Amino acid sequence: MTAAFKNEQIYFLLYKKIVDGELSCGMRLPSEEQLARELHVGRVTLRSALKRLEEQKFVRRVRGQGTFVVYSPENTVSAAEPQILYRESIHIKHKLLLLASKDKFRSSSLEICSGVLARAMEKKVEVVRMDYDFFRQCITANKAPDLIERENITGIILPFHGFIGNEPELEFFRQLKIPVLLPLPWDSDIFLNIFKTFDSPIRPAMYALLRHLNKLGHRKIAFIGPDGSRNIHLLSEQEYRILTDRNTDLFITAPPEPEAISAALREYLKQNQPTAIFCYDSIYAFSVTETLKSLQMRIPEDISAVEFANSPQTAYSDPPVSSCDLKLTERGRMAVDYLISGARENTPQIGFELAITNSVKSINNIK
Repeated sequence: MTAAFKNEQIYFLLYKKIVDGELSCGMRLPSEEQLARELHVGRVTLRSALKRLEEQKFVRRVRGQGTFVVYSPENTVSAAEPQILYRESIHIKHKLLLLASKDKFRSSSLEICSGVLARAMEKKVEVVRMDYDFFRQCITANKAPDLIERENITGIILPFHGFIGNEPELEFFRQLKIPVLLPLPWDSDIFLNIFKTFDSPIRPAMYALLRHLNKLGHRKIAFIGPDGSRNIHLLSEQEYRILTDRNTDLFITAPPEPEAISAALREYLKQNQPTAIFCYDSIYAFSVTETLKSLQMRIPEDISAVEFANSPQTAYSDPPVSSCDLKLTERGRMAVDYLISGARENTPQIGFELAITNSVKSINNIK
């Protein structure tokens, strides 16, 4: 197992303990030596994971004192008792509400949140971070308007996406007098005409990555992702098959856990021979590359591999996996800039870029 993959596992293990409340706000973590021993990893691997958590404002490391949890998820709070779960307190007339969600967690949301918090600190803007499910409870109990007024919120940022139009909270957002911004929307979010939205790069980016594989001769492109992803959360299965094989079972589903992903991929490869594997995100990409290596399958000599949404950790896989750079951190930073400018101008078109590495190769000349 590579050090990068182990670092990824430790990061998500600590992240889950924090957002689930097992490691509560204000708690001091064990010393690096003790924590590394408990997690069965080296101190270098642990420090890398802690550094990433600190950059994303989940922990704070204080010289001479230790590492402290500074994110507080909602535990047993009732809807009648609105509480602020996390505050990056600085100053000034702009005060933004960042609605994160452990249930809607994706690595893309974390990168957007990281950009929001970094830019807010630079611009001296106060950010209140709150669990989205708790905020929905406040809406149901009619406490959300008081919360927004009492906290003097001037704008709301939703780092996730995918509203379909029947969510009960949409009417509340529709009636709000302050802007609600989606930095990474789906097409459906834009069509609702409720939110302020940046450009939607998801479908174009996925098509671009599929077209790139298609031009290299790949048609048997297996997609691996979470349960329910036969619509890929991005394209329908029919759309996916336009650029892939129409007759082969191309879909592998598994929960976002390395062991489950590995088991599902191994089972799939017993009966199928894809020329490329399309990974849902970095968790799947790391698990796929490790599994293929354990099966003595080389990337890209034996099989090509791509990941949809680019994330910083992708660069540390072996080999680095080709992906779509959706410019997530930039979207978070620009979300702050847009809201503090008054959200009156047209939203920026940020776009995406293909980040192509040597994890893919052409098979056009192979018979």
